[in-house]
Amino acid sequence: EKLIITMSLLSAAIFIFVTILIDAYWLIIAITSIVFFSCDILRPAVTSFLSKIAGENQGFIAGMNSAYTSLGIILGPIVGGILFDIHIDIPYIFAAIILIIAFIISTAKLKKPTFN
Repeated sequence: EKLIITMSLLSAAIFIFVTILIDAYWLIIAITSIVFFSCDILRPAVTSFLSKIAGENQGFIAGMNSAYTSLGIILGPIVGGILFDIHIDIPYIFAAIILIIAFIISTAKLKKPTFN
């Protein structure tokens, strides 16, 4: 799961950024499909990883994972809409930066998973 998580974060970040560099219709469809695929692989890998390391706290960890996912689903479009008002490319750049930060954190922290 660790490799899937880190590679999914990295590929999603790269291809989200690439979307601002292309303008061909079919290329946008292909790149967007890769981004969706990366994110769709990421979610079950994270859930599986969290359930393995949660021990007796599986219910709590699953609930927190669900809560943070829901928070992202709510706040993502709001922040994206605000950023679209500033410039059409900024939401993609912002998303890529967030995913790169998540990638860096995951590569550093997934080596020794702990809940302190």
